[in-house]
Amino acid sequence: PDSKVTIKEYIKEIARLEQNKTALNKFLPEEYMLGSKEQRMNLLKGLMDTDGSVDLKGRCSFTTTSENLKSDFLQLVYSLGYLASVREDQREGKYTKTCYKIQIQTTEQEKLNFFRLPRKKERIAQKIKKGNRHRNYNQIAIISIEQIEDGSSTCIAVENKEKLFLTEDFIVTHNT
Repeated sequence: PDSKVTIKEYIKEIARLEQNKTALNKFLPEEYMLGSKEQRMNLLKGLMDTDGSVDLKGRCSFTTTSENLKSDFLQLVYSLGYLASVREDQREGKYTKTCYKIQIQTTEQEKLNFFRLPRKKERIAQKIKKGNRHRNYNQIAIISIEQIEDGSSTCIAVENKEKLFLTEDFIVTHNT
């Protein structure tokens, strides 16, 4: 028997992927988030080609009105090792809703990997040609340190040379 599955059959298997969903109901299926790095990078490119943008300063952002898609997109970006920030604003008009603008922070050279569309890639290439300042995106800023009063804690150690592991949002840390 033929083991190939058509797209229609696959979509039927994922009950949550109903047709005719509104923008507010968009999300990324869990199966997509568990793909290989190459598959997740291709997912990011597809999302950035459709709902992503590059401004004249070379900043890459993704916009959605879906809170679920915002969270899923952040998870995708973090899983690929990038940093991101979210800005919310209220849209007025026929439908009042919150709009989420997610900006991805990385080098201009790395931003070329976010798109397939030539016009978006070209805008980044122009920014690279201009030059300007270089920023280091290999760090996450510590905003505050607070002492926990209850005195209980748990330390763990992992078996690798650096003793590093990933925590929530793919933040690299150690606790030995």
